[in-house]
Amino acid sequence: MTPLWADQAGYYVYLPTLFIYDFDARAFPDSIEVNTGDGFSLDIESNKVITRYSCGVAILQAPFFYAIHLFAGILGKPQDGFSGIYHQVPNFAAFFYALFGLIFLCKYLSHYFNPVIRFFVTGALFFGTNLYYYAVDSTGMSHIYSFGLFAFIAWLSKKIIISGREKSSVSLLIWGIVFSMIVLVRPSNILIFPFLFCMDCYSSTELLNRIKQYASFKNIVILALTAGVVFLPQMIYWKYVSGSYIYYSYEDYGFSNWKNPQILELWFSPDNGLFLYSPLYIAAIIGTILMIYNKKENGWVILLTFCALSYLLASWYIFSFGCGFGSRNFVEYTVMFSLPAGYLFKYISDQARVKRVLFSALIVIMVLFNLKLVY
Repeated sequence: MTPLWADQAGYYVYLPTLFIYDFDARAFPDSIEVNTGDGFSLDIESNKVITRYSCGVAILQAPFFYAIHLFAGILGKPQDGFSGIYHQVPNFAAFFYALFGLIFLCKYLSHYFNPVIRFFVTGALFFGTNLYYYAVDSTGMSHIYSFGLFAFIAWLSKKIIISGREKSSVSLLIWGIVFSMIVLVRPSNILIFPFLFCMDCYSSTELLNRIKQYASFKNIVILALTAGVVFLPQMIYWKYVSGSYIYYSYEDYGFSNWKNPQILELWFSPDNGLFLYSPLYIAAIIGTILMIYNKKENGWVILLTFCALSYLLASWYIFSFGCGFGSRNFVEYTVMFSLPAGYLFKYISDQARVKRVLFSALIVIMVLFNLKLVY
């Protein structure tokens, strides 16, 4: 499937709209809506380009779009933003953010595990879950971009906020920019905040101290300003398309099943069920339970985040979230799941050789199963 199709085109359309067509809907190529799977719409009467998706993905794709736009001109190819070489924009961008995310995931895990465990966990999660699919296919979707940012902010939180090595306003400013981008890429990503803030909390006393430390008026102002700056382009677009700076672009789509969340279907349905498509997530859940049983920090916050995320996603009007591979909304949360997965791998590594071999074989089977479904 072309990466400029349906939802992916809806994320991407900001780029040609801004850099090529100057927000002139009438200047777009004929039949471009149909040719891109109706990922966006052109209101010719009002001369507006309308997309329901936020602009975070487009911002992250922008350097690759600009480079390819220049390259198309050098080659004498059409510079229309949609034909030929422009289809490589999401592919190059996804490759970069996948690699970026894997690097920072390894750096983050270095605080917890030895190099062998880190390598095993990172490789297993990449090739054994739908993270791999969204890195090589459907590259215009938001998930691989969120993954890269999740990995970076997990490392940043550990290094700057949690470890206390840096407490300057500049450090908090960087954190605020990254977190705001995470939410701009996909608003539901805000659910990662409890995990980031509670990371490595050993007691309720420590959590209260952390709240007192970071909930100062100065810090709140810094975070509010960074959020305002990051969200300003989106608010300007909402004003352009709706007349209001705050706008719910999904209109009739929403969390209509909040009274009857389809949680079991979200986890086990043949229609993109989380554990059915990527059984390796089961290992992460087992690791989470093992962490809680052994009174390890992070266990409870990971479990509660998983439950909250599951409820939210199962409340959406369609639990499968349409076409995709597995429960795609969990892709970025592989960063969070890397901790319990690593804890489980470390626990097994201390067991008898027979158990280690059987466990390794099971993980390999799960990885091969995932790759078989992809291909």
